[in-house]
Amino acid sequence: MKIEWSEDFKKWCAKADKSYGWKEGEALERASNILDHAYFEEDLDELDQTGSISFEFSDWLIDAGPFTGHIDRFDVDKDSILNWKEYYAYRKTIFKLEGA
Repeated sequence: MKIEWSEDFKKWCAKADKSYGWKEGEALERASNILDHAYFEEDLDELDQTGSISFEFSDWLIDAGPFTGHIDRFDVDKDSILNWKEYYAYRKTIFKLEGA
């Protein structure tokens, strides 16, 4: 199931693309991949219950022209996901099927 991001979140991602020298849409794609590949059901439960979550990284390096940076965290609010209820139910189902 594809995540439907809010317009504000899309704008933030577009700014990240520009800042990091990424191709257009890359930050949005990376954000979707992070949620689509969340390893633990508890991560998505936390997002549902608290309204936000941070995913921490240790090895995500970026190359932005003459600068190299390190991204250590990705934060997301469930309000940024327009189809959160449907997406959450879908992922819960996937976790249950994988555990069966």
